[in-house]
Amino acid sequence: MNEVLDEILAAKDLRAAKRNEIADLKRVSLSLNLNIPGYPKSNTVLHRFFKLVLAELKRFLVSHRLYLDVGKEYCVTDAAGDFYIVLVLDNQLDASAIKKLTEKFEEQHQLGRLIDVDITGQSGAVVSSGKVKSCYICKENPALVCMREKRHSYEEMRNKIQSDIKHYIETDQFNKITNKLASIAQKSLLHEVSLTPKPGLVDRCSNGSHTDMDYTTFINSASVLSVYWKQIAEYGYQFKGDKIEEALPDLRNIGLRMEQDMFRETSGVNTHKGAIFLMGFS
Repeated sequence: MNEVLDEILAAKDLRAAKRNEIADLKRVSLSLNLNIPGYPKSNTVLHRFFKLVLAELKRFLVSHRLYLDVGKEYCVTDAAGDFYIVLVLDNQLDASAIKKLTEKFEEQHQLGRLIDVDITGQSGAVVSSGKVKSCYICKENPALVCMREKRHSYEEMRNKIQSDIKHYIETDQFNKITNKLASIAQKSLLHEVSLTPKPGLVDRCSNGSHTDMDYTTFINSASVLSVYWKQIAEYGYQFKGDKIEEALPDLRNIGLRMEQDMFRETSGVNTHKGAIFLMGFS
């Protein structure tokens, strides 16, 4: 146990040294780590969550016009857990304002209580929020009080954190897969009608043998159908029935709504009824 503690302390010393290196340049630094009680501080699940949070944090900062020197970022997984630090590029915000911005990120994040974004000023001092963090388990008392009085067991805290993070990762994966499937379905409609030439069929240059539809009709129809592909993908992803036939009524319900919107957009012309069936039920 003493060996583990020595490794954690050594890792924290290295982090402090990295902060001081940036402070010596009279620059502001931003660092990220997770608040994970006990040991180990990182594993496969925790590391994956850390990478997701880091990507989310970077997008959040860019959306607020705050930029990082990503060409010189430092990221490591050691005895103290996952850690990231980077120099903040010149901007109009001082260290205190940047700290308030990162606090907003933590507060808005679903698992923000597990996220610790530190801002170190040009002097090398870490900017304090002055806020007392609540207990992750009960959310009623300050974390330090519950820790000091041992109101929650180590196993309870680790299991709760591991379960919440696993669910967060699964939700992220769910959204990525269903978004991808929806995108593929929509692209297939656009590529199919755009393929030119298609003798006898609608393409970019000709109505083919059709008098009631053209390229624009297909584009408009595909647009109104676009909002439904993710619904179908989500339903299929979450379906737990023993027999696929049990899914047909629900899928048919979505398909009928798609068909109604298609006919409304095209004034009764059938552009994608077959595609709705083939991609929605296959």
